[in-house]
Amino acid sequence: MLPSEYPVVATRNYGDNMFLLEGDALLCLEYESTTSWLDFIKYNKYVIHTLERLHEEGIQIARVIIVVIYTGDMQSAPAKYDVGGLCLQTRQVFLSKFDTDEIYSGLKS
Repeated sequence: MLPSEYPVVATRNYGDNMFLLEGDALLCLEYESTTSWLDFIKYNKYVIHTLERLHEEGIQIARVIIVVIYTGDMQSAPAKYDVGGLCLQTRQVFLSKFDTDEIYSGLKS
């Protein structure tokens, strides 16, 4: 049996960017250059703290969207963390999959 009480140090958790969208949705936008299963725990903390704060302000959230933008050297990363009672699904953007020459050419012209 594990203890049910663990000491917690009260700290502020800040996600990279949080947006309140139309339709009572919350967008958590994160930027990563590496990948770890601990990132999913981090995202969960950011979302939970933001939901608590918004609830205190009388704002109800109907949907949470987590988008992770990966640096150009990242080719793949897990999109889902599922341990049964906790499941986080992210949407991913890999900058490595963009045709930067085409983008640059378009901006230049």
